[in-house]
Amino acid sequence: MASSGCGSSSVPDVEQASVSRAEAAKEPESIGEVSDEVKASAEAFCGACHIFPSPQNFTQERWAHEVQRGFDFYFSSGRSDLTMPSPEDVTRYYRSLAPAEFEFPPREPVDVSALARFDPGIVQSEGELLQAPATAAIKVIDWGPTLGKQLVYSDMRNGGIFAAPSSGEKSHQGQLLARLRNPCRFQQVDLDGAGQIGLLVSDLGRFLPSDHNLGRVVWLTRESDSSSAFTQEVLLSDCGRVADVQCGDIDGDGDLDIVVADFGWHTTGQLLWMERISAGPATAASFKTHVLDTRSGALESRILDFDGDGKLDIIALFGQEFETVMLYTQDSSGQFSGQSIFSADPSSGSSGMEVCDLDGDGDWDVVYTNGDALDSFQIKPYHAVHWLENKGQLTFEDHQLAYIPGCHSPQVVDFDGDDDTDILVGSFLPSQLKGAGDASELASLVWLENTGGEEFEVRVLQVGDCSHAAVCVADFDQNGTMDIAMGSFYLDETEMMAPPIAILSTTPARESSQ
Repeated sequence: MASSGCGSSSVPDVEQASVSRAEAAKEPESIGEVSDEVKASAEAFCGACHIFPSPQNFTQERWAHEVQRGFDFYFSSGRSDLTMPSPEDVTRYYRSLAPAEFEFPPREPVDVSALARFDPGIVQSEGELLQAPATAAIKVIDWGPTLGKQLVYSDMRNGGIFAAPSSGEKSHQGQLLARLRNPCRFQQVDLDGAGQIGLLVSDLGRFLPSDHNLGRVVWLTRESDSSSAFTQEVLLSDCGRVADVQCGDIDGDGDLDIVVADFGWHTTGQLLWMERISAGPATAASFKTHVLDTRSGALESRILDFDGDGKLDIIALFGQEFETVMLYTQDSSGQFSGQSIFSADPSSGSSGMEVCDLDGDGDWDVVYTNGDALDSFQIKPYHAVHWLENKGQLTFEDHQLAYIPGCHSPQVVDFDGDDDTDILVGSFLPSQLKGAGDASELASLVWLENTGGEEFEVRVLQVGDCSHAAVCVADFDQNGTMDIAMGSFYLDETEMMAPPIAILSTTPARESSQ
């Protein structure tokens, strides 16, 4: 019951709900012994809407609050079909099995030898921003021969999408390309097939989480090949918090379709795909929507032929109480069927994924991170980077590669040029968090170096600045080596007037000397 997630059937009695909420707020005077009957009723009730939450995922003192939240979610869901145990008994059950305090793994120091290969730099947005940055996504976009490559990033708070030159300069000025509501992730795509690259953008609609219909899918195109001005076309509106968009020819008819991860919040959200049904410049009327999953919490997706049958499938990551990686396979008639290929505890904190062949054996694996701390505002000892190894027959083996509090935005790339696949992650931990002592000592940028034999060595590149919800790895300065761009994201708009992007540029001479 640590997270939201009860479906709706009928509305519960309001008076009963009020009494039960008061009962849920009571913390048992002592833990005491828990009977088998209490254990069974707690497990049945708290595991009815999602995976049963492990007592190990919160400390004893926290469980009274989490149980109260769980009962509140049940009351607000509209369900009344479950046999409801005493909230006091549920709290006692969880506290009886929970740790008194979390035990955190030892912290890794900065790897000085690895860090020595980099030169630091920054990207500052044009104009004087009055708010702290909230960089949600970063990509290198190739606009073609006229404008070349740029480092493009979105600011979730101020609504801007900015671009800076992709070069070897240590300081860049980000130019405003477009202003939306609250843009999140975006994709570079020639959506109309006309040879003009544009940006397909997911727009959350509001900065802070809530249930609303302000989310959108927006298509940005340049007014001309050499123009810095963009036109905006809303392709889908009246959505919840749209967190991600992906493009692919899903139905195999020669044009591009769109997968939309509408995260929503509690009562809103879904995963859907937009079928392109007409040619010409893309508008809302050019698409027909199909719902793949009615659940909230869709964080992001990928489009690929997972099973090798020639038809595109969809992999999606869900957070909220579901905490699952879903695979939607397409059959010969174009219909999708979904199944979970990995599920975690409701308090896991799913924060990102990448689909790749990490071990080079010819099939698709998933790199998964669970570092979201915005639900409980606590640092957890189980935040980690995972490799979900494809074992065939739609089975995956979970390998925990590294404990990294707040881990976000996994980047899977041959970072050091040794012909294997490495992983880089940033850490996003708001300053209001509790636990794990001094957050200034926590790793904020980590390189997991593939050392062969399915082993990864943890190399900490930065500590203390856990503001990196978005990371991008590419050859920004086009010198043949991989560089890192780290976004700055602060919840409190007055918290820090930092550059929206910090860059670590690798120089070939320094890299070869390491």
